[in-house]
Amino acid sequence: MALRVGYNFIRGEALQQFLNDYAGRYPDQGPAEAISAIWFLRHVQHRDPFPNMCVLVRGFENLWLHSDDPEATSRMIHDILYKARNWLQNGQYQIYFHLSAETTFNPGPRLELRLSNGQYVNLARPFGTLEEVSTEHYHKPFNIDSW
Repeated sequence: MALRVGYNFIRGEALQQFLNDYAGRYPDQGPAEAISAIWFLRHVQHRDPFPNMCVLVRGFENLWLHSDDPEATSRMIHDILYKARNWLQNGQYQIYFHLSAETTFNPGPRLELRLSNGQYVNLARPFGTLEEVSTEHYHKPFNIDSW
């Protein structure tokens, strides 16, 4: 898999492929270091440049697992990313959300994540339509539409 600018959702074997591609493309940066979903969203909200062009985010699905209102959580994520879409695009960042093994993709007309508690999250709400790169990798450019 070639590293892709935009949002990438990976799990399983796609993580190992990402780590290999990252090490080959950025040998001077050392191993990819993961950041939390909260840290990622704060960084984006304040438009603080990331230390690396390629960002690995873990625990993204936990934002919904621990939410009393999944729709409000989707809206909050969308609003932060929508306001920063040009900043992210200009930075040419490669954002990789590593999803836990308990999270599964439910492909179809709209991509859903099935969380470990059985809850489904429609990723089209905060991100729009995602492209299937492989069965364990989905991609979306930074061009998020308004809610």
